[in-house]
Amino acid sequence: MHNYIEPEKLNKKTHTYALKIALISIILYNIIFSIIFYVQKENLIKINEYNQKSAVDITDLFISEKFDIAYDELNIVRNSNEMYDYVNAPLDTVKKNEVEKMFTRFIKNKNGLTQIRMLNTEGHEIIRVNKKDNEISIVKQSELQDKSDRYYFQHSLDIDKNQIYISDIDLNVENGKIVEPYEPTIRFVAKLVDENNQLVGMLVLNFDGEDFFSVIKKFEKLDFGNLEIGILDLNNYWSLNRANVDLEEILLTVQSNESDQMRTIFEKFQKNKKATSFGYFDNEGLNYYFKKIDEIEESKFVFEGKEFAWYFISYFDINKIIDAKHILLNNRYLIEISSSIIVFFSIYIITYLLRQKKNQDITILTSAYITENTNDGILVLNSLYEIVYCNRVFEDIYGYKLEEIKNTKVINIFEGKINKQKYSNENGRQWKENIWNKTKSGNWLLKNLTIKEIRDAKGKLIYYIGIYSAPLETNKMTNLSEDYNYYSSKMDQEDILKIGNVIDQMDKSSEKMMALTVQLRGEGQKLLESSQSIHGKFFGEGRLDVMLDPEYTLIALPKTELFIFVLPLNYDVLSRDEDNYLGNEKYHDKDEILVEKTIQHINRLLNKIQINLGYSTIEFKYQVGVSISDLKVESGSDLIKNSLIALEALNKYKKTSYLIYDETHYNFIKYENTLKSELRSAFDNNEFYTVYQPQYNVRTNKIIGFEALVRWENKTLGNVPPDKFIPILEETGDIFSLGKRVFDLVIANLKTFDWKDTPTRVSINLSSKEFTNKNVIKDLIEIINKNKINGVKFCFEITETTIVDNLEQANEIIALLHKENIEISIDDFGTGYSSLGYLKQLVTDELKIDRMFIMDYPHEDNGKIIKAIISMGAEIEMNIVVEGVETAEQLDLIKELKCDYYQGYYGSKPTQLENIHRMIVKSNQTDVDD
Repeated sequence: MHNYIEPEKLNKKTHTYALKIALISIILYNIIFSIIFYVQKENLIKINEYNQKSAVDITDLFISEKFDIAYDELNIVRNSNEMYDYVNAPLDTVKKNEVEKMFTRFIKNKNGLTQIRMLNTEGHEIIRVNKKDNEISIVKQSELQDKSDRYYFQHSLDIDKNQIYISDIDLNVENGKIVEPYEPTIRFVAKLVDENNQLVGMLVLNFDGEDFFSVIKKFEKLDFGNLEIGILDLNNYWSLNRANVDLEEILLTVQSNESDQMRTIFEKFQKNKKATSFGYFDNEGLNYYFKKIDEIEESKFVFEGKEFAWYFISYFDINKIIDAKHILLNNRYLIEISSSIIVFFSIYIITYLLRQKKNQDITILTSAYITENTNDGILVLNSLYEIVYCNRVFEDIYGYKLEEIKNTKVINIFEGKINKQKYSNENGRQWKENIWNKTKSGNWLLKNLTIKEIRDAKGKLIYYIGIYSAPLETNKMTNLSEDYNYYSSKMDQEDILKIGNVIDQMDKSSEKMMALTVQLRGEGQKLLESSQSIHGKFFGEGRLDVMLDPEYTLIALPKTELFIFVLPLNYDVLSRDEDNYLGNEKYHDKDEILVEKTIQHINRLLNKIQINLGYSTIEFKYQVGVSISDLKVESGSDLIKNSLIALEALNKYKKTSYLIYDETHYNFIKYENTLKSELRSAFDNNEFYTVYQPQYNVRTNKIIGFEALVRWENKTLGNVPPDKFIPILEETGDIFSLGKRVFDLVIANLKTFDWKDTPTRVSINLSSKEFTNKNVIKDLIEIINKNKINGVKFCFEITETTIVDNLEQANEIIALLHKENIEISIDDFGTGYSSLGYLKQLVTDELKIDRMFIMDYPHEDNGKIIKAIISMGAEIEMNIVVEGVETAEQLDLIKELKCDYYQGYYGSKPTQLENIHRMIVKSNQTDVDD
């Protein structure tokens, strides 16, 4: 057990000083006796008050980190692909099972997480996964409970969708009974909304209360006398450093009427202190320190009983401390009889404690409050900026061991500069920002650094605590280059300039440099994101066996899943066989061969690191953006930017593992960003409109209906093809807005004409997201029924890839549409699965054969493929529509094949609806005349 009194730290001067004071005190006993008693007692109070504040401040710091970790873990679950799919299809049992599996995987390796639940909007459990003694169980459907009467469910209904509700710490209750043995539990609750921003339910994560506050369990190892520290929430007091303490008679809920004593204490505290967020006060021999938990002010959290709840409380009884540890002070009359001896030892103890306080070693505090359970790197400096402590995670991140850097000034280890003007004075002086530092192995690493100043009771700076966590996303929008948005999703411009300057200072032995920005994906990305220790070991291990010359290679890590290689092009490493690659169509020059060779090296390196670290079962997928310096690339930052642009383009192409930058990729990203920018105002400016293309009966050549086609006319870009802007709208989620806009336009256009004597059918395209969303389908049905148009029948066109993934769900939706007399057509048939097997399981009305199967007939195509597809459709008795018919020969072919309908330029180009209506009326008049 640590003790504040450590005799080995006293020196000769301390002993001499104590002896002199003791001898003088014998003579002056009658004068100073009362002073000794008073000073000793006050000194003890100050020491314990200092301990109170230090304990509470550092506990607050680490518990705040716990809250942030819990916040991140809840958002990981809430934003997972499985949860996204399920909240947008809550009736799909397959997606529900995927959520259960995801819950099971997630809870498995999360210490302290005891339960994950999903509640519907009425408070009933939909899914519950429990973990107890490392045993994970999925609760049966019959055992799921109604939690609608629970306060945490009722109160979380009022929070914003981006906020997290935090419950009181209470005992776990199941089926109306308190679970035994007792399980203090804290709950984090978040709303679940679908793509339409509609509430679907609640996600609830239960954390073990004892484990949640385990960061300060080492309090028990310190000799803090009777110092107590705990948390007071709305309903309970929870001791953090003592087990089985019953404080009901001392500290009760602030709002309760059960304890006049506690109410009096808290009212005194508020009355005597200007600020009620923290402060010292004493009452009837007990010395208290209150401090409101910092995180309660965070807008992202909503605490239970926020006005009064969640205070740290520390208190001690100075009289008990004196009784237990200060016999001299407790026996005043004995001191008077044995004056010389008592005065001698009294002064000696006072001197000893004063000197001891000044020489306290920082490791006493760090051993009490800093544990090895945190995922962040911890570095502690004294007031001279000398390193006195670092934890295991810091060692893993930067590669340094404590014994090799202890007592070393931090500026001798790291080059990163701290702007002291950015210190925050809220809750003590604190600095927080992303910072670049170099690891022991030579990698440039970006981390978010939080620096907290720790001061003594007199305000004197004692030490700094630095916390290294994953870098934060920044949004620095000043002095940006014109093309900043084309690479900003990967790396901040300020960070690009930093690495660019490092590149510019490299000793370049080659005329050309190459930058490779590697982005890990899938399981490998998740592994590195799960632990900073793993991330540090991974790239530390990689540097030890780097495949390129370390003297001329830069490795920078701006994000967890992103790392950058910069190296000179060395053509000497190419063998004669590789020179012969230039005859291969795949390679255009030696630069491409060197890139391919480097990618192979990276792949072998990743495989080797996997094996060395024991992660051979995890698949490391990655994509690489490559840039090579030339006359247009003048700086290192340009080299980095080009590799990021190549990676951004590669994310869109998704056809290969790497891409070498050229200007076409820049133009591609630039054009797509321009489209995104213009699309933001396209709806408000009413830039979308519809045209219609007739569909004809092959046998009679009469119009039987028409397809509504959306067009976008933009004042900057002109007429933009649908295949350019629709994928972007699907990516951003605005496809629903477009679908609603098209539907409204079609209804408005149809109402312009009288269709009672000219019955027809209008076909409207639905995206996969629209078709599989039952709420959207119900809204469209409601619009059709609300706007009844005599003589008009509706048909929804969907692609075969939309329905083949879930035939059961597709048939449910089709049955719903058929009930409303709405037909279904499979669009672009033949470009996807084209399987007779799945077609037989569908109840659709029509197949539309893609134009690619007839466009080259008769000159470059003999018609065999389209004949086979038409035969396939005819076998299951569906109507067949051939798209893209442009010549009489093509029409003759489909007539011969007994196709039902056709659509294409041979009949009519897409046109305004009034022209089609005129053609239909004219055709009907011709029939009457005949």
